[in-house]
Amino acid sequence: LTNFTIRGLTAVGTVEIVQVGNLSRSCPTTVNKTGTKGNETLYLSACVNVTNATIKLPDKSLTASLDKAKFDVYLLFTMSANVTPSANISIPVWEGVKVSGDFFTSILVSVVLKSKSAVQTILQGLLNSVVKKPEWKELQKWLTDEFFANTSDSTLAPILSSTGPFFTTYY
Repeated sequence: LTNFTIRGLTAVGTVEIVQVGNLSRSCPTTVNKTGTKGNETLYLSACVNVTNATIKLPDKSLTASLDKAKFDVYLLFTMSANVTPSANISIPVWEGVKVSGDFFTSILVSVVLKSKSAVQTILQGLLNSVVKKPEWKELQKWLTDEFFANTSDSTLAPILSSTGPFFTTYY
């Protein structure tokens, strides 16, 4: 995940991930399938802990560090031709943000980066724009045709769970 660049984020511009001390799952990654053939809905959820992360904001000539965060991400795919996937992100933990660089700019940007809700809004916007791209239709097709192909619900039952919000699993 280091040396990864995200461009065009509202309020902060380009973000370069320089360092991640630790990246680990904080809950089981779940995949739930509901519905009937041709009308399936897939729910995916993942939770990730991040510690000791450093990012650069080259558009603002700033560096920011984060001691600890937790991200919960939920994706909903409806296997209908005209339904755009939906996504939700929450940040239950967001601690130890420090911003360095130009004095005035760092003060302004630190107000945004120290606010868990502001960062969540920025990342939610990014996530929404990503899931609306055409490539997600290919992922939907792969999930339907490959991941769940020739797999009975009883085979999937041990790996499926309903740990995230909005989840109901029918077997």
